[in-house]
Formats: sequence, C-alpha cells, structure tokens
Amino acid sequence: MSITQQYAMDTYRLSRDQQPPPPLPGAHEARVLHALWEGLRFRRRLRRHTGVAAATPSRR
Repeated sequence: MSITQQYAMDTYRLSRDQQPPPPLPGAHEARVLHALWEGLRFRRRLRRHTGVAAATPSRR
C-alpha cells in the first residue's frame, strides 16, 4: 500500500468518526530534519570544547 493510499484510507476512516484529518504525508519532515541538524551541531560543539567525542547511541 502506498503512502497516498494509506492517507486516503485514514482520512476516510477519521471523517466517518467526525475527527480531524491526519497531517499530510511529509508535513513534519522539515521539523525532523531541523532537529537532526541541531543535534549534530550540538555534538560538534561538545567535541570541540571538551576534546572528547560525545557518546553515540549504539546501533543494533
């Protein structure tokens, strides 16, 4: 199922229950990318001022 089909199904289901529609696909991407960029910038600043690499989350 594509993201467009999922959005259409969710919109239909929520409209039947008289609830507001879900956000458009990709509506929050700019906010997420900005948060990621800020996190990386913070880590660089920490590394520069302390001389120690910031702890990175372990990957599974």
